[in-house]
Amino acid sequence: MRINSIRNKLLLILVPLIIFTILVVGIFGIYYFRDVLKHNIWDNQLAQAKSAASFSENYLNSSTLFLKSIADRPQLKEGLEERNAPIVNYHLLYAINESGFDNCYITDMSGVVLYSYPNQTLIGKDFSGKSFIKNTLRYQNTSIDVIKHSGVADNGPAISISVPIFNNGSMIGTMTGEIDTDTFANYLSSAQIEDVQFVRVENRMGNVIVYPNRTWMTEMKDVSILPSSQSLRRGETGVTEQHNPILNEERLAAYTPMKTTGWGVTVSEPISVAYAPIDQTTNFLIVFVMIMALLAGIISYLLGNSLVKPLIGITNATKEMAIHRDYHKSLPIRRGDEIGDLARSFDTMARRLIDDREIISDEKNRAELYLDIMGHDINNLNQTAMANLELIQGDPNLDDEQRMSIDKALMATQGSANLIDNVRKLQQITEEKLELVPVDINEMILTCIKEAQKPDDKKVVINYTTRKGLLVKGNALLKEVFCNLIGNSIKYSGDEVTIDIAVNDTSIDDRHFYSISVADNGMGIPDEVKPKLFYRFQRGTTKAHGKGLGLYIVKSILERVGGSVSVEDRLKGDYTKGSKFIVNLPACEECK
Repeated sequence: MRINSIRNKLLLILVPLIIFTILVVGIFGIYYFRDVLKHNIWDNQLAQAKSAASFSENYLNSSTLFLKSIADRPQLKEGLEERNAPIVNYHLLYAINESGFDNCYITDMSGVVLYSYPNQTLIGKDFSGKSFIKNTLRYQNTSIDVIKHSGVADNGPAISISVPIFNNGSMIGTMTGEIDTDTFANYLSSAQIEDVQFVRVENRMGNVIVYPNRTWMTEMKDVSILPSSQSLRRGETGVTEQHNPILNEERLAAYTPMKTTGWGVTVSEPISVAYAPIDQTTNFLIVFVMIMALLAGIISYLLGNSLVKPLIGITNATKEMAIHRDYHKSLPIRRGDEIGDLARSFDTMARRLIDDREIISDEKNRAELYLDIMGHDINNLNQTAMANLELIQGDPNLDDEQRMSIDKALMATQGSANLIDNVRKLQQITEEKLELVPVDINEMILTCIKEAQKPDDKKVVINYTTRKGLLVKGNALLKEVFCNLIGNSIKYSGDEVTIDIAVNDTSIDDRHFYSISVADNGMGIPDEVKPKLFYRFQRGTTKAHGKGLGLYIVKSILERVGGSVSVEDRLKGDYTKGSKFIVNLPACEECK
């Protein structure tokens, strides 16, 4: 097996990568969904606890209100004042028949039972020691508690609701209704609460009032040892995973207090039951991830055979074409998909390239011939013409018209020589290999100042402070940048021109650069001209002769050495006061 084969590399890299990615994403996804499901389960269980607490409070509140409505009846008060047993017993019977009370009785202000129904054996007993009777008598307000049921045979627990009886603004006794905890549990079971079989109601002391375990209810089991019960006694609401020492198992408990009674409701179910949806979802996701990983491996293998193989054929065809051999046998031209389209397009392109190869070669040779002719033969003719014209120009017998004609001919010949020189420079710039060596731009600036052509009829002042050690990576062509900018400042100005050249240090992209500015007080450049000034055959608004290659050459040279050039007004906002060209060149730190 070829390890360096693109198909094998694809299989060795892509398959493990995809499978690893799927496994990593799958594992994180599993943990994420487990966490989401866990929080959903906690929220749902807490909602059940709150629903059970609200349902229980509503039941006790409605029972209390019903008992108060009976206690507020004038006939009951009148019957109690007159000790009219039939009337009082009638209201007690009504209270039993129309509510969930199992027994009702009335005491006087000393706590002695005066009337009771249906358990009349309570009549005459002193209940002043009962917490709910004592609190009602003391505070003249409703009191609720859980005690051993006095109205049933097995003497089990019951919820006692005691309300005061007032007549003409004075309390004359208490009325108490007892609800068997089984009745309360059955009523709670009828509510639309999920997992009601795990609901536990306990009083403020941590004794069980309602629980699926009937024995716990009968004994009023003390569960105050449980963390959830302790949190309820502090008035807290929440969800916790706890160890239940009574049942000796781990449980998920959601708890919330009942505001009116101080009791609490807990929904407590085994961890295995509570988190069953998490385990089911986890198993499903694991199977799904494994299936996806297997599919990824199969798809990657098929991809390697159906996609990579024809691409390799196209690659081989490229190599065959490059060495002038038959490339058709490697191209999957017969395929009907996009790869076949690519192969057919490649074949068409290859045929055109082969057809154009000879034409391009001929054109290249012809262009080089023209460049040699222009650079050598025509340039020699220009130099001869310029020498003869300069000799004629020195003839003192020439009149003004003849001298003007010779000056024009000299300017045209010099322009032709400059154009040839620019073409040579462009050829050097565009060569694929341009060797860069350390050069001193300070020396180049000084040389350009010295060589600058200063017309006799123009006053030229050039200000520059020499600064040694300005080393950059470039070549001899870089001198053309400064000579061109200085020459333009002289050429495109009036009778007097002042040129200020300055070199400053700057930082571009955290790299040390030299910023060289060439400012003059010449004609200036309008804003609409500035953006296109450095492109081919573009000049300013002057009528100077030339083909507009100078600044294009400047820009091209600077780009090849990693620099840049820009132009702005010498005085910001007023282009008529002259121009400032700014050249940025990267400093050669290692050259020092």
